[in-house]
Amino acid sequence: MREGWPRILVVRNEDLLCLVDRHVVSVISLPDLAPMGEVGLEEGSDARLLGDPPRLLVISPAGLLHVVALDRSDGPVELAQVKLAAGSTFLAVSGLYALVASPSGVVVVSITDPPAVHAFPTRGHLPELASASSPDHFLVQTGGVLEEWSGVTRAPLRRYRLDRAMSAAQIGCADRFAWFIQRDTPAQMVALPLGGNLPPVRIELPEPAALAVGDSGGPRVAIIGAHTGSLFVSSLVTRTVVAISRTLTHDVGWLDASDLVRLTDTILDIVQIPSLTNGKSDHATPRVRRITRPMPVDDPESAAPPAPAISTPEIQVPPPSVPPGDDPPPGLGVTPLPALPRPPAAPRMVPEEAWRDAIATWARASMRGLRGEPPGIRGPLRDACVRLGFGEAETRIVFLLYGARLCGTGGLAPADLIDMCPNGWDDALGVSRFARCGAFAWRGERMQLASELRAALDGRPPLFGVAVDSDRAVSGRVAVVAPGSPDCAELGRRIAPDVGAVFVPTARGLRSPERFLFEARVRALSPLFPCAWLGTRTVPALPSVIVVADEAEAARLSLPIALRS
Repeated sequence: MREGWPRILVVRNEDLLCLVDRHVVSVISLPDLAPMGEVGLEEGSDARLLGDPPRLLVISPAGLLHVVALDRSDGPVELAQVKLAAGSTFLAVSGLYALVASPSGVVVVSITDPPAVHAFPTRGHLPELASASSPDHFLVQTGGVLEEWSGVTRAPLRRYRLDRAMSAAQIGCADRFAWFIQRDTPAQMVALPLGGNLPPVRIELPEPAALAVGDSGGPRVAIIGAHTGSLFVSSLVTRTVVAISRTLTHDVGWLDASDLVRLTDTILDIVQIPSLTNGKSDHATPRVRRITRPMPVDDPESAAPPAPAISTPEIQVPPPSVPPGDDPPPGLGVTPLPALPRPPAAPRMVPEEAWRDAIATWARASMRGLRGEPPGIRGPLRDACVRLGFGEAETRIVFLLYGARLCGTGGLAPADLIDMCPNGWDDALGVSRFARCGAFAWRGERMQLASELRAALDGRPPLFGVAVDSDRAVSGRVAVVAPGSPDCAELGRRIAPDVGAVFVPTARGLRSPERFLFEARVRALSPLFPCAWLGTRTVPALPSVIVVADEAEAARLSLPIALRS
């Protein structure tokens, strides 16, 4: 975003967006860009937009977080307030969670009913940058490293391997990739493929990037040039960069798979982007929808009179209920406009406890040929796909296979999967890298989920190991010095109180190291295993305990020693 201009807040596939100026948030319907209402701001406030259903979050300079519903026919309505530290600002929002920084630290706010505030375990380093990852997950730069964190558990899911310490100006996610732009190389973007231990991809940009915005539904990043203000889109798969518009652009956001919303000097418009699969510089096809000219906030003579500002009463969450006909409690200045016809709303998130019902219903329809969008769910199925580094296309396959299991179908034939497979017949026939990642099995020419993944999703005990509980978690990848050939189960019970909860192999797991390590990854458990297992394997990215014979072996693997047994 360029200094002094309004900001665009948009959530992919939603039917509205917000335009944030100095004193007001304008709520605008999509795709017609018609005004729907306004929300007044106190100057210096920070705002973000959550989707499904759409919620506007605003933090005032005094630290009061307001939660505003935007999907009401009578205009925006404030739902709740949360008292945070003065000077708090958003780092990122994702799903139902907001990562908030303040002079006193970082917290995670769950936008539930009522909202709740949780401490963020910084482990000595405060997050410097953050971005939304998959729903309810964050990509975080902290202490010069890049990690993915869960907003639900407030724990790290993976750490990305980099060839040098990070000092990024911008980070983000785009479908199957994490990406960042280093401060010292602003004209180069680094993309990290998720899963498969693939090396980073470096993409040269036409000019330094003033702003980069990833598309959560596809491997693409929209970029505004720092020198010219031109709008580009880069494909992280083909490594191409296509010029979309040379018009000076101030802010941009992704609406869906083919459309961007763009703010220029005079208009807010929707731009249809070209296909990036062939790397050609196809011309974009703009679809312009004019609105009142946005005024820069540093031009006081031309700025419109401010809307009512946020007041900051000291009230707790949730706010007091208001009987019909009474005035609302003090809070946001809300200006509803006449109700306008709106396009059908995007599918809403289903309650977490009903995720299996939703998946089974969708899979049954899909197997009958009705290929609709999968339901929005949270829970073990979505979390497992995130841990395995799957993008939206791969996640749909996992959803369908598990839904088929719930419907009593023993797997699906390749012809039933082909239209969902990103790599075509190679995926459906089990010969692609994705198909051979360990998550799938073939029985009688039919593809199904691997047994350890099915057990995790069904809520059954692990098949290749046993979890040893502890009141603490394993801090990264560490070594335990244990000479000889110790029994892993016994060793796990002895070290868990000091090192953390571990996942130890059973006799079956000892015979199948690959399946044991895969099961640990699927369940987000910290595996304990002997150093001899590594061989040509790399040390797992998840927190792990590697049993070594002596300190020299730990030094060779660059592992800190957590305990000497």
